[in-house]
Amino acid sequence: MQMKCFQLLLLAVAVLANAKLCGNAVGQESRVWTDVTGRTVVAEYLGIEGQGSESKVHVRRSDGKEFRFPVARLSESDRAYLQKKHAQLRNLVTEMPKDALQPFLQKYCVRCHGAKQQNGQVRFDTLQWQVATNEQAQRWQDVLDQLNGGDMPPEDEPQPPNKQLADVLDRLTQSLLAARRRLTDHGGEIRMRRLNRREYSATIRDLFGFDVALEDIPADGEIASFDTVGAEQFFTSAHFERYLELGKKIAQESFQFNLGARRKVKTVRTEPEKRVTERMRENLADLDRKMEMKKAGASWQEMGFKDEGEMEVIFRQWVPRAEVPRRYLQYPLVEQGVYICDVAKWTSASMHTDIRGEYIVRIHGGVHGNPDELRRLIRVRGRQRVHGTLRLNGTTEKPQSVEIRVRQPMGRFQLSANIRENVPDNTINSMVGYLNKLQGPAERADPRAAVWIDWIEIEGPYYPDERPKFEEILFPGKATGKGSPYIWNDAKIPELIEKFVREAFRRRPPEPEYLAGLNAIFREHRAAGMNHRDAMIEVMGIVLASPGFLFLHEPVVAETGSSTEALSNQDRGGQLGNRELAVRLAYFLWSSPPDDELYSADLSDPIACAKQVDRMLADP
Repeated sequence: MQMKCFQLLLLAVAVLANAKLCGNAVGQESRVWTDVTGRTVVAEYLGIEGQGSESKVHVRRSDGKEFRFPVARLSESDRAYLQKKHAQLRNLVTEMPKDALQPFLQKYCVRCHGAKQQNGQVRFDTLQWQVATNEQAQRWQDVLDQLNGGDMPPEDEPQPPNKQLADVLDRLTQSLLAARRRLTDHGGEIRMRRLNRREYSATIRDLFGFDVALEDIPADGEIASFDTVGAEQFFTSAHFERYLELGKKIAQESFQFNLGARRKVKTVRTEPEKRVTERMRENLADLDRKMEMKKAGASWQEMGFKDEGEMEVIFRQWVPRAEVPRRYLQYPLVEQGVYICDVAKWTSASMHTDIRGEYIVRIHGGVHGNPDELRRLIRVRGRQRVHGTLRLNGTTEKPQSVEIRVRQPMGRFQLSANIRENVPDNTINSMVGYLNKLQGPAERADPRAAVWIDWIEIEGPYYPDERPKFEEILFPGKATGKGSPYIWNDAKIPELIEKFVREAFRRRPPEPEYLAGLNAIFREHRAAGMNHRDAMIEVMGIVLASPGFLFLHEPVVAETGSSTEALSNQDRGGQLGNRELAVRLAYFLWSSPPDDELYSADLSDPIACAKQVDRMLADP
């Protein structure tokens, strides 16, 4: 329990430190609020209510609970923040050219769009001359659209001179452009948001070389717009608990795979008929024997049934249990492959895998008869996910191979490739009936048409050219698995922790206090009798649940002599640093961290930046 509390305290310190480094922007704009007595709350700023000494700040905690505090009781730093915030909001206001627009609208527009009449449900006599919100800007955009489209004024109404109309359009357009620029400018602040599920899984792959199944990652919750909008995200203690647990599982998986050498490529071929056809012949022979015994008057005990009820069920279902398989065995190539139909609904192959690599599932076969185009599609499914859908181009006379590349996520070492026809709920007879109704009586579907699978191969693993970041750390200058200077070496743990945290935090130098806390946790676990591996797993789990990993807040670190100084983006005049821009660009285009080339590129150079964007867009 003491260790648990210390971990939570360490995380809380990291949250507060990171919030300070990020211009106090968590989610959309969360910060630590402190009153004159020293009490604190981490909450999102929503606005100011009231005026003068009665004014209150309106905030919302991450659990959705809202509070209103008297501004007079806030700390001096909080009051300074609010003053600065109000100055920023004033800068967002755009004054529309009232002197030019009001007389024009009054003369040519308000009669049809005023208090008495609102054509098209549009009203121009209540327009706000100060544009401070997107909604207000959109109302002025409606005016501009009406004027540009020639719909206003109507043809039977007085028309403005061309020069006056052109003047109004020009001033309105320029004012709206200025309003849009102000409304989209965040004042140089970096908006922090959490990695969504796709980004989290891709970031884990970058670090460790394997995926986390999306369903194993804490849900983003209901998102009204996009899952990359920080304002739509919430982070509670329940999220932290789940991320901490998941982080430890990832670390365990890492120690199982990232310490081992890369495996050689091998191919496992499955001949499905050896399992399906032989078993079907054996079952059919047994049923025929029992039927002959029944005709001879044998009892259920003599026939080998468990009880009389089982015997009645078997013989009552004689057609689907015996005659349908008998018809299946009349297909011409049952000794060379499997026909996917309602008797043999699927066939499969499996292989024990290295989750760091990709595998090729290769299917050789074709179609029998003259199936509808829909029935040429096969679904390749794993135990808990669909790997993909493929079209079989071959026939039983000229079979062809099709293939798909798949990866196994963390925790699932057995790659299963289950091959079946791509029909709803695998009801092949229902699909045939549907096609018959669709085509009409003149074009009945071929009742014997089926997908035929000759063999299935699983081949791999195929590894990326670049090793995952954690393997680069563990095995510097040598092949993975060839002896690490860090594993089982407590003296090297501080160096290992620092390097791992730096990569996990997307190459942002970690705070010394944070590293000291992690090293203290490792030493405490070792002193309590935990082995080297498990103590490191505990530390890595904390790192993977920390804001520096989970959130894209990206502070800028500037070198000042021998020390490092963290600057908010606002303090740097709204400019992004090179690392900062690389991270944003990578998650925007790839949903994953930058690679070495992007980190090292001079993104402040427009030509170099454009070159990197082209490279990233071309990357598969």
